[in-house]
Amino acid sequence: MTIGTSRNGKKQTVDLLIDTGSFEMWVNPTCSKSNVPEFCEVFGHYDPALSSTCQKLNGQFTIKYGSGSVAGDYYKDDIYISGELAESHYVWCGEEWF
Repeated sequence: MTIGTSRNGKKQTVDLLIDTGSFEMWVNPTCSKSNVPEFCEVFGHYDPALSSTCQKLNGQFTIKYGSGSVAGDYYKDDIYISGELAESHYVWCGEEWF
């Protein structure tokens, strides 16, 4: 899938591991902050600053898993799945992994 409307001509392509039992869609904004940067690079990442359709929302999130947690900021942006547009979808950008 791709996220956002490019400011620099490059699409932001992200491979997702979809959890059908969850409504959250969180992505990696910067792989250098990931606890496994090489894994992050393989799946791609999303930089909200590179999208002209991105809107930062108020608030932050924290999700706890059995083997760690992720925390970050809420955004809304357009997403494209197989070329089909879903406008103003919630995108959670994970800024910290612990």
